[in-house]
Amino acid sequence: MYTQEQILDMYFDRNQQAVSATSQMYGAKLTRFADTMVAHEDALECVNDTYIAAWNKIPPERPMRFLSWLYRVCRNIVCDRIDWNNASKRNSNMNCMLDELEECLADSNAKYEGELSDIGRCLSDFLNGLETEKRVLFVRRYWYGMTIDELADMSGRSKSSVKTTLFRIRAELKKYLDEEGVYL
Repeated sequence: MYTQEQILDMYFDRNQQAVSATSQMYGAKLTRFADTMVAHEDALECVNDTYIAAWNKIPPERPMRFLSWLYRVCRNIVCDRIDWNNASKRNSNMNCMLDELEECLADSNAKYEGELSDIGRCLSDFLNGLETEKRVLFVRRYWYGMTIDELADMSGRSKSSVKTTLFRIRAELKKYLDEEGVYL
């Protein structure tokens, strides 16, 4: 088994073993992650596309947290797959989840008054200000794509309680972004 640094060094050396080492070390986690959002066959394709993206992006990038970086790449690929799969139909868990977050966004006519990094900073600051339980619910819902049922089971709360908590967090996020002058 390789370490993260050894795997990244293999990418920088353009050693093709980097892809199989990445698959051995992170493949199961990435597959479980993608499985929460798309059908298993699509999830496997998205994970393979993640390996290709890693090969193409490293170098010049050298991620500090490789697994988090892989999750982000995989998530973007999965979102593209969902868009492709649901070009004219709107019935997936991911679409429902994105519709919920849409409430936090300003109207499409609003001008964006900051850099992309400002959005990331604001979101991080907002999440760091939340109680741990609320932060976990929010991240698991909107980053990992867990369903309301899964969140209720995980937290030992009712579905209604989870929905209410997420609604309130989204309202707090919208208010926070407005106060910070971040308009998407």
